Amino acid sequence: MPLEEGGFRASIHHGARLILPGRLEIRHSEADPVERVRRAAFGGSAAMPLQHLGEAQTLHVIRRWPDFASSFWLSDDRAACDFARRQGITTLETQDVMAYGCSAGDVTHTDAFKLLGEMRDAGRHLALPSDASGLLQ
Repeated sequence: MPLEEGGFRASIHHGARLILPGRLEIRHSEADPVERVRRAAFGGSAAMPLQHLGEAQTLHVIRRWPDFASSFWLSDDRAACDFARRQGITTLETQDVMAYGCSAGDVTHTDAFKLLGEMRDAGRHLALPSDASGLLQ
């Protein structure tokens, strides 16, 4: 199975700190399980071998590599989030991260809501609360 050049870039959250491990390499022996998930869970095809590869690789790392077992899945892809949740993986979307930033005092709920709207207007497919106060709940 073709891998993205040099593996994939990962940002994995452990507890209260963000770890940026650099490149993580999926071993050749792990390629078949990754490919099965890429096709079955995410709808990847043989004609587009890189389609959904990052999601499948990330899911594999979180599920199978002990050092990443407590990692969070962060995505705005509805199908990927649903699949990760069914696997028991703590799953967050962008609005969850923004709500956390509001509760931590890093951003106001109105600024966070405005930014989420700008992201959606720019073509990102993400969930939004009905108004800014939804980020305070």
